[in-house]
Formats: sequence, structure tokens, C-alpha cells
Amino acid sequence: MAIYLARELPQADWGTYSLGYALMLFAQGFQRALVCIPIATMAHQDDVLSRSIGFWRKLQWKVTVFTLSAVLLSAVISRGVSRNSSISESLLIAALLVPGFFSLEFWRRLLIQSKNIRVAAINAAVFLLLVIILLPLLSVTHSGALVAAAGISFCAFMAGSITRSRALSLIPAAGEPLDLGQQVWQFGRWASLSHLAYSGYNTVIQVALSIIAGPAAMGSFAAVRNLVQPVNTLIGAIDNVDKPRAARAYAADGFRGLFSSLWRTVATLSLFGGAYVLICAAGGGYVINLLYHHRYGYAWGELWMWCVIAMAMMAAQPLESGLYVANRTDALFSNRLFSTVIGLGTAIVFIPALGVLGALLGLFSGYLTTGLLATYQLYRLSKEAVSVRKVSL
Repeated sequence: MAIYLARELPQADWGTYSLGYALMLFAQGFQRALVCIPIATMAHQDDVLSRSIGFWRKLQWKVTVFTLSAVLLSAVISRGVSRNSSISESLLIAALLVPGFFSLEFWRRLLIQSKNIRVAAINAAVFLLLVIILLPLLSVTHSGALVAAAGISFCAFMAGSITRSRALSLIPAAGEPLDLGQQVWQFGRWASLSHLAYSGYNTVIQVALSIIAGPAAMGSFAAVRNLVQPVNTLIGAIDNVDKPRAARAYAADGFRGLFSSLWRTVATLSLFGGAYVLICAAGGGYVINLLYHHRYGYAWGELWMWCVIAMAMMAAQPLESGLYVANRTDALFSNRLFSTVIGLGTAIVFIPALGVLGALLGLFSGYLTTGLLATYQLYRLSKEAVSVRKVSL
């Protein structure tokens, strides 16, 4: 879908859609902080998942309604106070995407949590098939960014509905209902703040690029990113399995079990993701030029920066998962807040002179900083745990 839109839409319209998708992901970060990650870390036992499924469904509904309302309100306010109409249109695109993608993510998470990975993979294939069916319809009708957003959100919602029926048949509510509201609040408030800080060196940099350099620059940013997007997909897929597995390892064997689990994640990402990044760095410029009909040129500089960013992301993701599993979202928040100062500051300084490359420098410095800080935090926490154990003995 992303490659099709980058090829067919005018560069500025593609940039507007890309920012809208990024804003949806920003909103979905709160769903992950308040719903999906707590499911992974708090309901890793089958009986807990079965007893709490009613609680998670209610929480998911509340988060979706609140998020959709907030995005729509932001779009209305932006239209009234800003001369840049592309920002309000991006917010409207985000609002169209929220219902479908929130539904799909929630029910997919429940399937994965119940260890039905094969069923989750089948439902992902169903979503892909629906998107493939959508593409010729968009092409025939010459639809713009708003219609494309509505279409792909509908595909996600339909795939989520199929996933929902399957999840409810595999995870029936059983036993006395379990309310995890207090635990979710304690975890989710810091996780939400951590996501907000993370967005400072991710989503906000994209907004800054759109405002300073224009939606066409955002279009170039996103078009080149499409080539390394499989790395993001790999990180997301492994993250879905990694957090529950790491949580079980941490519960069974403390930091030793946690580090063993995280090391396996690093090895997997390095093997598959690293190989793909090397291929992109070697020949991806030719693919970009051919794929987009010479619209963005070879873009070697932007591509190589994206490859470096992908490596930094693959290193940082398992380390941050470790802090989530150890329930140290407060440490994660402080790490990401400092990374925002570094990443966003770098982007704001360099975007006026370097455009897209300036934004990419900001992204890289943010991911690098958060990875280094997470390494330090995990090392410190493990040493503290050893000291406490010695004292107790």
C-alpha cells in the first residue's frame, strides 16, 4: 500500500498521508502502553488471561473512543488556527485509521498472548489479502489520500473482526472476573509518559520536517523509508513474541533469565534484519529510482541514513523490552526524555540546512541515545538485584 501511494499520489499528498499514518502510530502508542504491553507483561499465564479478558475488552474500547475523539478534536483545532492545511488533513487521515488499526492490534495481541501464533499469522495474511484487493479499486477510482486511509482502515477492521471471533473461541472467559485496573494504572502512566517522550525523537521530528521543509520533504522521507520498512515489520513481529517470552523468563529466573531471552532476540534481529540492511545499503538506491519512476532519484544519502537508523532500532528494541518486563517504565521514561532532547534538538538544528537528512540525523541520535541509556539502566538494575539478594541471604 505504502509503495503504491508513494508512486501514484503527488509527492506533497503522499507526504500528508505519511504524516497522518505516523500520527496514527503515535496515537496507537498509548494503546500499546495502556492495553497491549500490560496484556503481555501481566497476563502471561493462561488462567489470568481468561479471567481478565473482559477487563481488557472494556479498557480497549475506552482507549479507542478517547483517542479517536482527541485526534478529531485536534484536526478541528488545527484547521482553525493553522494556515498549513496539510497538518489538519494528516490529523483527519489519522482519525480514519484509528478504529481499524486499534481493533486489529488488540485482537492480534490476544491471539499471540494465548500462544496461537499460527492463527495470528493467518489473520495477518487475511489483512494483506484485503489490502491487495483494495489496491485496484483505488487505482480505478483515482482515489486520494483520504479515501486510501478509509479503505485500509476498513481492511484492518474486517481483519480485526475475523481475529476477534477466533480469539473469543480460543480464550473463553473462565473463573472469577479479574480487574487489573490498579496494576495497569501503575504501569501505564509511566509507559504512556515513556511513549510521549519516545515520540519526541520520532513522530515530532516528522511533524517538524513537514512544517519546516514542507509536505514534499515528508514525502521523500517516507518514500525512502519504505525500502527499510521490512526491518520495522521484523522488529514488531519479534517484539510481539519477545515481551511475553521475556516476561516468563524474568518471572522464572530473574535478570539472568531476562538477559538470556533478550540476547536471543538480539541474535535473531542481527541475523535477519542485519542481512537485509546490508542488501539495501548495497543496491537499494537503484530500487528506489526504479520503484518510484525516478521521482526521488537514487537517494543514496537518505537510504544509507535509514540503514544506520534501522541498525540502531534493532539494538534498542530488546533493551527497552527489558525495562518494560522489569516493570521499570519510570527508567524508560527518563531515558526517552533525555533522548528526545538530543534527537529533536539535532533535527531542529539541521533540518533547515539539510532537509530530510537533518531529520534522519535527529532520528539516529535519538535511537542511539536511548539504546545506550537502556543498556546502562539494565546493568544497574541487575547489580541492584544481586545486592538485594545477598543482603536477604
